[in-house]
Amino acid sequence: MFEAVGKDVDLSPVRWILIATIRLRPGLSMAEVSFMTGVDKASTGRTIRNLEGSGLIRVVRSAHDKRERRVYTTTKGDKLVHAFYPRIKILHDDIMAAFEPEEAKEFVRLLGKFIEVNDHRSRAALSDNLSVGPL
Repeated sequence: MFEAVGKDVDLSPVRWILIATIRLRPGLSMAEVSFMTGVDKASTGRTIRNLEGSGLIRVVRSAHDKRERRVYTTTKGDKLVHAFYPRIKILHDDIMAAFEPEEAKEFVRLLGKFIEVNDHRSRAALSDNLSVGPL
């Protein structure tokens, strides 16, 4: 489903979630982006390098810790997120159209429970990322 709406702009689900998160929370470290998105650190690093190479984000060394890199969207990245968001909204609405409003709430609740119960099986388990601290 997602690939159909993102094909013409070379956006995979992982590229989208990373750039959208960076756009909403500029200046996050790469570890924080990984934690917030649930994408493992290796994939986050590769995808961020790819997005940077595409001119969609920029990576800046932290002023406080030169080992840490902070990420920001570029003007090109901001425009992409702004233009692509309506497609995501349509995709979301299409998926959720199968449910009545109360069913949709229950579905989201159950998905959250599923994620929590199976967190330990994830390559980017929330429990592995607790050292990042509160965001």
